[in-house]
This record gives sequence, structure tokens and C-alpha cells, in this order.
Amino acid sequence: MNNLAKVTVLFLCLLMLVSCVICKAAAKKMVACLFAYGPQPAKPAPIFALYDDDTIIFAKRGKGPSARNLGQYGEYFTDTLSKSSVARVLRLMAEVKRLQHRYVVRTDGGTNVIWYRSADGTFATEVWGDLYGSDKSKGPAAFVRAFDELSNFHSPHPHPWMADKLILVLAEGGESKQANAWPVAWPPLDASRVEIPISERDRFFRLLQSSNLFFSKGHYRIVDHYSIELPGELDMYKSLHELGKADSI
Repeated sequence: MNNLAKVTVLFLCLLMLVSCVICKAAAKKMVACLFAYGPQPAKPAPIFALYDDDTIIFAKRGKGPSARNLGQYGEYFTDTLSKSSVARVLRLMAEVKRLQHRYVVRTDGGTNVIWYRSADGTFATEVWGDLYGSDKSKGPAAFVRAFDELSNFHSPHPHPWMADKLILVLAEGGESKQANAWPVAWPPLDASRVEIPISERDRFFRLLQSSNLFFSKGHYRIVDHYSIELPGELDMYKSLHELGKADSI
């Protein structure tokens, strides 16, 4: 085999390897998730997520649902679990799976949801109440055990994780001579919801102090912002709606 043929074979092998890696990444699926929402913030906030490649993404211990709104480095972490740690999480899910789908401790303390994908379908249980506080003792024991462990999860080698985009929600603003120009690096403003690269977050937080942004012939203001969803998060919410167990999400 001449040198050209060897290089060609090596290139094809490398291409196949890269393709396998890309396909594996694209096929990554969420297996389990703990999230909370309301009464503040209204948007669902993932606290812990396990994927089928044994990786996890989890909120900083003790942050609870507030982590979702910050969009800042260090609020979420990622790691790869050992097989024994994955098995422990799955045992917690199996216990929750046997519960009924909804428990109401009180109606003004927020909602906590554990979602689980198993070989025989997807399942979810929600508990209404403040499980970070006094309502914990009143919730179903299996759910509270899983909630305590996953909401205070500790992994041996955590790495900070960030979404690659921020979502901005805008509304029309009044005309102002002090308006800041819409950043050139941001996508053109053609809707009330705009996604910007996470690399622009520092500029965004500076502009967040401004009451007005000018784009083309209009003035706009930022009324909300949050990090783009975790991998597989939207599919998880879709399955919840199909189960009829997430009417308020």
C-alpha cells in the first residue's frame, strides 16, 4: 500500500470515528429529570437531569429554581456518573414510579416534578408545596427521598455547564434619545423572542440596565430573559403534556 492509499484509509477511519461521535451526541436522550416551578419563577427550572450516556446536569446545591433565571456561569454543573451512581438514581426513579401522579400538600408553595423515562414508557409525579421548607415532612416519602438527593446532588468531578444561548423576551418601548443601539453581533430583531449567543452575556447584562434599545425604526425593552433549555428538556415537557400531567407548564 503506497503512502497516498495509507493516508486515504486513515482519513476515512478518522471520518467514520468523527461521524460516530456526532451521531452519539445527537442521540443523547434525557432519562430522568427533577424540576420545579412557581410560585416564583413561573418558568420551569431544571434542578437535576440524567442522560442515557450517564452524564448529568444539575443546579448548584441549594439554588433551587432560582438558578434558571440567572443565566450565569457556575449555576449549573455537569459530570459523568459511575455505573453504581446511575443505578442509585434509577432506583430512586423506580420508587417514584410507583406513586400516584399528583400530591397536593399546599397550593401556594410551588410545584416539584420528577419525570422518568423507562423501557415501558414515561412517567411523572408532581408534588405541590415547598419541599425546601416545612412541607417536606408532608410529602410522599419516596418522592421526598429522591428530591433531597437530587436537589443536593454532589458529584466527584463537576464542571460548570452553560447553555450556548440566552433567550430574550422583548416588548415595544417608548421613543428615547438615550436608547442604546441594538448590538450588531445579535440576530436581527424580527420577533418578540430572540436568541443570542452565550458569549454575548456580559454585553447583555450591561444592556439589561437600559430601559430602551433601538433597532431599525423602533424602540424596544427587555422584559424577561432566561437560559435556553437543557438538552432534551423540550421533549420532556412535550411528553408531560401528552401524559396530561403538566397543564400549567
